[in-house]
Amino acid sequence: MYVSAKFKTKKSLKDAIKSGEEVYAMSNSLFPESGTGNAILQMPVDYHKWYAQIVIENYKIISVK
Repeated sequence: MYVSAKFKTKKSLKDAIKSGEEVYAMSNSLFPESGTGNAILQMPVDYHKWYAQIVIENYKIISVK
């Protein structure tokens, strides 16, 4: 999964979620993941420099581990 905005680091994503910014996850698979539950985030889209385990609800990121 990817996110709707480009975050250079996992910390910047965590800070955005903590500050109340709405960030949505997107699936790029032929068999998309469920929009609710746990998922793995691969960022940035161009080259996978970092990964994060996320909790999503209707594709909105609730928390980042």
